[in-house]
Amino acid sequence: ATTNKRMEKNMNKLKNNEFHKLIAKKSNDPININLSGHIIFILGESYKKYKVFKHMTVLDITNNIFKTKGIYCDKLDHNERDLFIRTELYKLKNKNYIKFNKYKKSNYTVQLTSDGLNYFKSIVCNYFIKKYQIKGDVFRIEVNDF
Repeated sequence: ATTNKRMEKNMNKLKNNEFHKLIAKKSNDPININLSGHIIFILGESYKKYKVFKHMTVLDITNNIFKTKGIYCDKLDHNERDLFIRTELYKLKNKNYIKFNKYKKSNYTVQLTSDGLNYFKSIVCNYFIKKYQIKGDVFRIEVNDF
């Protein structure tokens, strides 16, 4: 029985290792503006009122994003949703738009940074500029403009 438990534990480590490799590979893809904007909006909700960036777990972020049916993809199972969100979180972390704060041995919370807030502002501004732009005018706001 002990050997079976040890083998099962090693299999779980292997699965986790493959999961992390997949996240690392996909985190080099371009940022999904809609999803990243949604994540940053969730993390920055309390900033306007309290001037503090809140901490959230990945599970809380995932549940918040997928609580509305029809958003992104209803056909994803729990593991696929987790991979979908974690990959985007690592993309944002690589750009210093969010940071991870460890609070237990293998758990962490996610927190928005001031660069992330500026990124969100640029997304919103560019959305409205594109929506109301006059034909022929090309104008784009970048993160560093704030």
